[in-house]
Amino acid sequence: MIIQIAGGGVITLLGFLLSRTYGRIDQAHKDLGTVRKEMTELALQVAKEYIRRDDFQAVTDAIFKKLDRIEDKLDAKVDKP
Repeated sequence: MIIQIAGGGVITLLGFLLSRTYGRIDQAHKDLGTVRKEMTELALQVAKEYIRRDDFQAVTDAIFKKLDRIEDKLDAKVDKP
């Protein structure tokens, strides 16, 4: 009789611990889903707001070409009497 009561208590304790463990695993899966969603949204935001390096380089090259032309024109004006 005592062994059956002790066995029932152990089984009850194990059931409780397994229930808590599975609850935590379920919560971890939910949290993982939330993190994945946030990372996807962040990736989309970054793609919208930032430009690629080669695009940036092309724009800066064009700006510097314009500045060089302006500098050449100013030098030509200064050299005129």
